Amino acid sequence: MPASPSSRAQDAREALAARLAHLIRDAGINGRELSRRCHWDPAKTSRILRARTAPSDTDIRIWCAACGADDQAADLVATNRAVDSMYLEWRRQHQAGMRRTQEDVLARNAAAHMCRAYVSNVIPGFFQTADYATALMRSITDFQGTPDDITEAVAARLARSRFLYEGGHRFVVLIEEWVLHTRIGPPGDDGRPTHTPPNSGLIRFLDRHNEDQDDLADERAGSAGHPHDTTPAARPR
Repeated sequence: MPASPSSRAQDAREALAARLAHLIRDAGINGRELSRRCHWDPAKTSRILRARTAPSDTDIRIWCAACGADDQAADLVATNRAVDSMYLEWRRQHQAGMRRTQEDVLARNAAAHMCRAYVSNVIPGFFQTADYATALMRSITDFQGTPDDITEAVAARLARSRFLYEGGHRFVVLIEEWVLHTRIGPPGDDGRPTHTPPNSGLIRFLDRHNEDQDDLADERAGSAGHPHDTTPAARPR
């Protein structure tokens, strides 16, 4: 089963950011010096390197010139445009809301014997509770500016959790460690996060089942991009 457009797009943006970071290192400079040469604020450089802001074609050309790598500008610009196309596909799939996409994932999970998932910034969908999924989908809908069908989309996502307990499905899940500490949802009246990963169905599931689990330590410089749930790879029955 292919990954979702959102996860593919974010992975591609992170790969582009890594290439831009290599240019800085190859030039023997740091981010602050690059920013000075590009005549923009260092915060912009940081956002691009962390894949939180998409650079424009002009930004990439200026970046390459600042690093003495004009010969790489055309290829990087083409890559940047391909990433933009991926995000447009993500928005196209959600233009009528998120319910349809969640129902498609539900159908693929139902047909799969083995589901493999890697997630870098959220608890996998089949471990999520209603509160967690609602907070996450609210943030995605607000970010995209797409129609609000969150109630229906959450119902479709929560339906996936039954495959943990019925039908002989198997799951192999790799979760980065920082996901277990990342807040989802706004602060409550007491100032604490309203929905956090420990409140999700993951802990409840692990309490009930003695499953092997591995956490991939987060060695990144920080959060990258908008939350997305990587669609698990699945092997059909």
